[in-house]
Amino acid sequence: MTSLTRTVSGLATAAILACGPALAQNQDDMTDGSDAAAQTGTGPAVTGDDSGLNAAGAATGTVDGAIPMQSENSVLAGDLLGSSVYNKNEESIGDINDMIVSFDGSVEGVIIGVGGFLGIGEKEVAISLSAIDLDMTEAGNPRLYLDRTAEELKAADAFVTAEDQRIARELEQSQSDALNGMSATGQDATAAQDAAERNADEGATE
Repeated sequence: MTSLTRTVSGLATAAILACGPALAQNQDDMTDGSDAAAQTGTGPAVTGDDSGLNAAGAATGTVDGAIPMQSENSVLAGDLLGSSVYNKNEESIGDINDMIVSFDGSVEGVIIGVGGFLGIGEKEVAISLSAIDLDMTEAGNPRLYLDRTAEELKAADAFVTAEDQRIARELEQSQSDALNGMSATGQDATAAQDAAERNADEGATE
């Protein structure tokens, strides 16, 4: 069993999973463009010297920062998301719902969904990646372990996303503005009542 921190070092690819459809669309557009170029005869000319070109006449080679293949001591984010987390007694204590990826590309932790039924009433708890151990089954599937009980996770503080924090701040500010507005309205009403009473007293005196 190995530390998941070492195993998924550099797992920032989880942050770009949502970009998959857009990338696929771009590839489709590029493919359509290549087909059109081939039909009209306006595509790139392939000379007798095709060194560095593939069958379609496109340049081949590596790109700075590209990873041509997966290493044996790594796993894909897609293989971890949705995976069950087990304790030392081989009891399932939750599932991986998401990952926390920092801007420097490191994976800070995983978000584990605990309790509930079919996702309803489930609580999300974030756990540091260093606390998670990873083992591989004979079939080559990742198996995650955490030395905690389901009850301990349920009792832990729920994870609050940055978006939830922003919404909470805006709601608090809105409530504060509303209270200030009510206070100002109350002060105006009191001042108006005092002025009316003063005018009434002055009129009675005259």
